[in-house]
Amino acid sequence: MIWYIVCTTFVLFFCIPSENRPSEVRVNITHGTVIGSFDSYYKFYGIPYADSTAGVNRFQPPKPSPRFRDPFVANRQNITCLRPTRDGYDGIEDCLSLNVISPTVDHTRKLPVMVWIKGREINNFDPAFKNIIEKDVVVVTPNFRESVFGFLCLGTSKAPGNAGLKDIIAALKWIQQNIAAFGGDPHNVTIFGHGSGASIVDLLTLSLSSKGLFHKAIAQSGTAMAPWAVTRDNLLNAIKVAEALGHYVEDVNRLSDIFTRVRASALMAVINELESDNLLDFAPCIERVISDDNEPFLLKSPYQIFNAGEQLDVPFMTGFVDKEGAVVQESLIKDWFGIVNLQKDLNFNTEEEKQKITEQIKAFYSLNNSIEKDLYVTLAGDVMVYISTLRESHIRALTRTTPIYLYQFSYKGNLGKGLVEDDYSTKSVHGQELAYLFYENSYEACTAYDLAIAGMVVERWTNFAKTGMPTSETSSTDWQPFTKNNKYYLKIWNENDVPTTYNVRTNDASSLDILLRDPYTKTLAFWQDIYDKYFIDARSRWDIIHSDQDKDSIDITDDEYINNHTKGESFVEMYENMDNYVKDNKTEIEYHCINSTSTVIGFTLVVVSLLSIVNNLETSEIML
Repeated sequence: MIWYIVCTTFVLFFCIPSENRPSEVRVNITHGTVIGSFDSYYKFYGIPYADSTAGVNRFQPPKPSPRFRDPFVANRQNITCLRPTRDGYDGIEDCLSLNVISPTVDHTRKLPVMVWIKGREINNFDPAFKNIIEKDVVVVTPNFRESVFGFLCLGTSKAPGNAGLKDIIAALKWIQQNIAAFGGDPHNVTIFGHGSGASIVDLLTLSLSSKGLFHKAIAQSGTAMAPWAVTRDNLLNAIKVAEALGHYVEDVNRLSDIFTRVRASALMAVINELESDNLLDFAPCIERVISDDNEPFLLKSPYQIFNAGEQLDVPFMTGFVDKEGAVVQESLIKDWFGIVNLQKDLNFNTEEEKQKITEQIKAFYSLNNSIEKDLYVTLAGDVMVYISTLRESHIRALTRTTPIYLYQFSYKGNLGKGLVEDDYSTKSVHGQELAYLFYENSYEACTAYDLAIAGMVVERWTNFAKTGMPTSETSSTDWQPFTKNNKYYLKIWNENDVPTTYNVRTNDASSLDILLRDPYTKTLAFWQDIYDKYFIDARSRWDIIHSDQDKDSIDITDDEYINNHTKGESFVEMYENMDNYVKDNKTEIEYHCINSTSTVIGFTLVVVSLLSIVNNLETSEIML
């Protein structure tokens, strides 16, 4: 009965009789009274957890939210922080709010809390948490500053860096102070996220600022050791944006001033056209100490922290799907050649070394000079997700005894088709497991196997949040942790590929999933040899190095820039009326702006760089 609701709740939601409409509910928190609604469960939307970040506070760490003068009506469900989109940008600067969804507001219940850290990969994805809440879990979804607003890292007092990560710290502190009023247990908090959200989850396990604020973590299809998770040139994109706006800057403090006063529309327009070396355009950085009253989020690289065993001592779950690289395939053979250097975590001293590794990659993946889509998709997934996830799992297991649970989601069913479209009929692709965790739709084609998989996934995720062990009442498989001696991982099967082999622990091949050992041994060994020789750690720099721009260019105001540049004369055209610009230039914007999502662009750029390598293109400087 529960899983029938999964497939029909979308329809039922819009058919609520008037007498059953949501009723008002009040909860008292440290800032005053919050008014939410009740409709099957309790919902509180848009509760501010920090003060405004507009104006001079644009890149500053968040400040505490003031008390409410009157009861706060928590009904603003669709607040988003400013971010680039396919058609320009959306969101607002004053955005630091969170949503709380709970099965109860009884402060004595002390239910486990799951905090969803959203990624930028699937912008049209609106997760429904009903299935998680039905497991007696409180869900919190915080907004945090994104793109340049969250991750401009200049090392100055105005823009110290990692504002978005510090926003999440502030939200987690709010949860510690207030979640009991919503029936939650502040001593049993799990953070979880997907893609770029997963890398943020992982980074939170590396920061001393996070200590005591959460107790378990789930990182799906992304980690802190991914080559795109932490920037390796924190000033590069900032300088590009400033130059695109008409400024020649030799000092980071001057750069801070420019970014603080420029209009958000101008920033978003430039960033949408920015040719970035990094998947996230503006990504988390390694900070420097500026003053005693400004606490850095990250002072060492993820690799340094993991290698020293200095990560927080919390149970950790991570994993991936079969075809992580499939997100790039629509753009794989289009106009992306020569745009970007590859993999900032590898560096070669000579062209001979680079060519040698190029030939090794071509041989390992059976690549030739033709476009064989599936092979390049496999390579993209390995580079962007698989290898970093496996390398990190091994390092975590070597340096700490805290449980690590590794999974591979292989199921390809009807429920996921409403979320991610792809050309793979039997392989799961990036983001598809989200449909089975908390996506609700009205598909009549949901099969019994779809619902069984969904039930099992929700059980494992919520039981991990409750106890630290991802058990399932639906599956008979005993998911064992990944350790230095026993590298177990759980594979969630596709119903068409359920093997006739046995489970290594129970000799049971009839379950929905199976426990296996030593994932991707051959692939990991190949890449580990490369990383052992050519790995370059994440770092930040604080001295400005200019690109090839006329040093005699002068600073101009934003209005002067907009008025003095006609279409086709500048790096990016900006108009005061951005809505009209989007409408009048829809075709051009669709070509230049983010094609679908940040991950689509990032994965595509990575694969194009790989194509450049294996085909020996001369159009860019390529660094593996």
